[in-house]
Amino acid sequence: VVIITDGDIQNWQRTLVLLTHLCNLDNDVFLFLMDNKHAIERYANLRNAGGHVEYARNVNEIRDFVFNEIVIN
Repeated sequence: VVIITDGDIQNWQRTLVLLTHLCNLDNDVFLFLMDNKHAIERYANLRNAGGHVEYARNVNEIRDFVFNEIVIN
């Protein structure tokens, strides 16, 4: 499981390639956008590979989303 926020990203294009690769290796990848919810379209390829790209306002929303996804799957 990989959990990252957009605040950790210095180069979004390189990060997209890396996270998509991790998805293709059958990892659960969660990317949470906290600074700019309109940046979600940048990460369409990650979603297409099975990654989760979501907007979150705080750590509680991140925790709730990840736990709900893990329980469902």
